[in-house]
Amino acid sequence: MLLLKSERPILFDEWQDAVKIWGTIRKECDDNPEQVGSFYLTGSSSKKIDTPHTGSGRITELEMYPMTLWDSAYVLHNRKRSENSSYRMFEGLT
Repeated sequence: MLLLKSERPILFDEWQDAVKIWGTIRKECDDNPEQVGSFYLTGSSSKKIDTPHTGSGRITELEMYPMTLWDSAYVLHNRKRSENSSYRMFEGLT
């Protein structure tokens, strides 16, 4: 899959709408276990997903909340981010 050759990390939003990518991502994780954090799969938890793989040992669940006013200010106006900012999740990845 050409997309997996992109610069890492790669974010797949609403991945449950394209469940076929899961097998490819799972194989990539299995083949390169040292590349932790290469993929972020985000989506709606309210939808039921039928996948042939469990993701055991590959997936960490992270509960996320809507952007705070501090997050919005940082994105829109490049202001100082808050200590509770969702951007802390990505610190050290760039």
